[in-house]
Amino acid sequence: MENIKGWNIDLKAVYGRRWGDKLKFHASEDLWESADGSVAGLLYGIAEVGISKEIGCLAVFRKKEAPVLAFDLPWLKCWHLLELAVQFGKNDYLFVHRFMSDRGRSGERQSAGLCVLDLAAGRFAPIDSLPAECFRVRHAGGTEYGFVNSAQAGSAEIIIDLKALPWRRLRGGWLDRFLL
Repeated sequence: MENIKGWNIDLKAVYGRRWGDKLKFHASEDLWESADGSVAGLLYGIAEVGISKEIGCLAVFRKKEAPVLAFDLPWLKCWHLLELAVQFGKNDYLFVHRFMSDRGRSGERQSAGLCVLDLAAGRFAPIDSLPAECFRVRHAGGTEYGFVNSAQAGSAEIIIDLKALPWRRLRGGWLDRFLL
């Protein structure tokens, strides 16, 4: 068990068979917790994909006193953006900047796309209507959220209603371990 910002997490269990990769590539972890401390998003296997560009896999935990792994999402590669990597909304919404790679004729391009996870309903949706920038998230009311480009001072807020997003089932939750 490792104490990461007050959460005692069994990293060897989180990495699973990828534990050897952590040791071999000196991968690291970072954790963000909700304002009430009931949920944490852990980026693990953080590795460099370019100069000063790092990504990691996402695991979501509940119960700080005795952490329970709610979702392990090794398929969801997220940018390690310090304070904005994992942002929490109301009603069990979690926002991450997902890593996207496009191999075209001019070489590989890397960008960020925002993704929202609805932890209560076990689903996720990409937010593709936003430009590929780093956004700060704000609850605007109900299922509406505001997004502001954090790199551009004075940028306009974009409001999106989460009900309008193309939701998909979130794989990697505790239920999947019993169904598979």
